Amino acid sequence: MDLYSEQIKNSRSFLLRSALLLLLLSVSSATALAQVTASVAVMPPYSPDIERYADNTRITVLAFDYGDIECSLRLTITGDNGVELVSLIDFMFQTFSLQNGIPVILSGPDLAEYFDLNHLIVSGIDPAELASQGLPPGNYRICARVYSGGRPLSEDVPSGCSNFFRVNYLQPPMLISPADGSEIENTLAQQVIFSWTPSPGAPVWTSYVLKIVEITDPGRDPDEAMLSATTPPFFEEEVNGTSFLYGPAQPLLDPGKRYAFQVIATDLETNSRFENFGRSEVYSFRFGKE
Repeated sequence: MDLYSEQIKNSRSFLLRSALLLLLLSVSSATALAQVTASVAVMPPYSPDIERYADNTRITVLAFDYGDIECSLRLTITGDNGVELVSLIDFMFQTFSLQNGIPVILSGPDLAEYFDLNHLIVSGIDPAELASQGLPPGNYRICARVYSGGRPLSEDVPSGCSNFFRVNYLQPPMLISPADGSEIENTLAQQVIFSWTPSPGAPVWTSYVLKIVEITDPGRDPDEAMLSATTPPFFEEEVNGTSFLYGPAQPLLDPGKRYAFQVIATDLETNSRFENFGRSEVYSFRFGKE
């Protein structure tokens, strides 16, 4: 056999061994990823407040054919509205021990730092808006991937993802009385009943602020009058209920004058999010005749 033929034979042998090695490494890597699984379950209520999901989320991690290893997670929270939150790569998250065949269930304090906005890369929404208003309405899912020493052990999305869940803001209250555009009789002792529906789905401790402003220009739109009202307004009162009797103890209403009013839902205890910042529509009424 001449030298050229020998070189060709050696080259073919080297290429064959290299291809076999790459195939073995690929199979080994795929097997390693398949040996660790992560499953994510998200329980209601589905709040706009991202940090609450530490308590509402349960992540189960299971390993096969692995010794005792220290692991951490990386989360991806994705909405169908373009919002995406991803765990910081360079943050040292708290680790947990993973043993062969023993499931590890993470929830509550185990996940608190993963849902901390300071540890998430935010896209699709202004981070300041996310911090103040929470997740905007949409369908979301939470995905988890297991890492050890910077190396992924479980498979990427869509593996390790929860079902989609819906995030909605609560609806503001709806005004009942006085009816919009109505004229209220001027009695000897003023007595005007303001009433509204509770915000659907709002906590029972939700309070409401009744706000009344004067419409100084007879042709002015009530919404404009409410938006441009002075501070403080003509009348403003927090109410723990869905009605308020405006009587002689409140500021006197001028006969023949028009007033605009609005009710605003607030939840300071659990910071529930409301559409339109909890503000109802604006109604107006005329108090008697001049």
